[in-house]
Amino acid sequence: MIEFVGEAVAMLGRHCQRFEDKVRSHFEFLFSEYGFGMEHLQEASAGERCLLVLQGQFRIKFLYGKGDLEVSVGQNDAPPSWDDKIGGVRVWLPIWGVLRYVGGEPKLNSAERMKLGERFAAMDTDSYLAEIANSMRPLFSGIAKFFGSSEFPEDLRRFEQYLYA
Repeated sequence: MIEFVGEAVAMLGRHCQRFEDKVRSHFEFLFSEYGFGMEHLQEASAGERCLLVLQGQFRIKFLYGKGDLEVSVGQNDAPPSWDDKIGGVRVWLPIWGVLRYVGGEPKLNSAERMKLGERFAAMDTDSYLAEIANSMRPLFSGIAKFFGSSEFPEDLRRFEQYLYA
């Protein structure tokens, strides 16, 4: 496993470099309008898997490789990790759940969640990143408020009920 932060990215494998370029392109508004920066970039499986974390008012985690792309969001203290839970505690939340919750959309039932997952699975990487970026942009202030709230533990409990119960 190779880990890169900051300017050391030049040594990164082509697969992860291309992915980082795609993230920077699709989420350029986070860098230019909200001051986000690259916090963490790590590759595994001989460069075929990438863990990329952006830092700003909250953190955004991208897991990419072997045909999969997963995007999660967390508070600024969420550690860069391949897992969503640390010590049994969920620190990274699925982006689509957060977008729906912050946007005030109704909870999905199992069949609706499955259909949504199938829709995203059929997208190529660029389409999926574009969909997330386009959905995130108008909800940015709500997402930042959600993760920056002094009531976050209670907000997280309500979110988990919304998404998982």
